[in-house]
Amino acid sequence: MPRRAVPAVVRALRDDRGAAMLEFAIVAPLLVTLVFGAIDVGRYFFLYHALLNAARDGARLAAVSPMGTAAEVTAATTQVVDAVRARIPDSRAATAAVTVALQGAAPAQSVRVSVTAYPFARVVPFVVPTTLPLVRAEFRHEYQ
Repeated sequence: MPRRAVPAVVRALRDDRGAAMLEFAIVAPLLVTLVFGAIDVGRYFFLYHALLNAARDGARLAAVSPMGTAAEVTAATTQVVDAVRARIPDSRAATAAVTVALQGAAPAQSVRVSVTAYPFARVVPFVVPTTLPLVRAEFRHEYQ
């Protein structure tokens, strides 16, 4: 029995060459998005903890600084803001909104340092927010 001639169209549909390349082209964007999304999440939490540590260090510095007079409060506040910004491991540290609040009577009973609305440059959209949440640390004032 002679072999039947297979039309070229049917032969092309049965051909497997290039299937792996097409599958990779479909899956690769999703895979790359997942990898860079995971990197973004890691960077986000790293920067959040760095801000938290900077605020904590600034509050500790303020807690041991003299704050009896208005001039001492101004000098200590400037020193704390500069120290917090110096501890942030990012190029936008100079734009960080750092606030120092004294709680209690004239010799402050506690000192609160906050970092608010810090921008985050994400690689993949919609994975993490564009700003970090409020970071706050508070210590009892110890200077006598």
